[in-house]
Amino acid sequence: MTATAAMNGPSTDRTRFSRDLDSIREKLLQMTGIADEMLTDAVEALLSQNASLGEVVIGRDDAIDDLDRQIDQEVLLLLTTEQPVACFSLRFLSATLKVTTDLERIGDHAVNIALSAQRMAEDGIGYESLMDVRKSLQIARGMLGDALQAFTQHDPRLATAVIERDDEADILYREAQRELRAAMQSEDSAPRDRDRP
Repeated sequence: MTATAAMNGPSTDRTRFSRDLDSIREKLLQMTGIADEMLTDAVEALLSQNASLGEVVIGRDDAIDDLDRQIDQEVLLLLTTEQPVACFSLRFLSATLKVTTDLERIGDHAVNIALSAQRMAEDGIGYESLMDVRKSLQIARGMLGDALQAFTQHDPRLATAVIERDDEADILYREAQRELRAAMQSEDSAPRDRDRP
C-alpha cells in the first residue's frame, strides 16, 4: 500500500460510514412519516366510521415493517463490519434499534385503531364529537415529530420538552377514555328498532 493510499484509507472509510449513517437517518424519517400517516388516518377512520380508510391504514403496515427490517439490518451490518469506536456512533446505532421498535409499535397501534374503526362502522357506531381524541392525536403527532428531530439532530433540550409533554398526553388519554365509555354506555342504553314490539 502506498503512503497516499494509506492516508486516504481512513478518510474513505469515514466517508462511507457517514454515508451509511445518513442512509439510516433517511429511513428513520420515512418510517416516522408512515407511522404518522397511519396514526392520523386511523383516528380519522375511527371518528368518521370510514372502514375503507381503515383498510388503507392496515395496508401500510407492511411498509413500516419492511423499513424496520431494513434499518435493523443496516445497523447490525455497521456494528459488525465497521466496528465504530466513537461513543456517539455506538450510542446512535444502539438507540436506533430501540427507535425503530417504537415506531413499529406505533404502526401496530394504528392498525388496532383501524380495526376498531372497521368494527364500529359495521355496527353503525360513530364518535365524531370526541374532541379529546383529536387533541390527543395532535399532541402525539407533535411529540413524535419532535422526538425524531431531537434524536437525529442530537438536541437534548427538545428531547426534554417532548418528555415534559407526556403528562399532558396522559391527562387527555384519561379524559378520552372517560368520554369513550360514556358514549358507549349511551349507545348501549339507546332504544333500538329491533328491541321494539
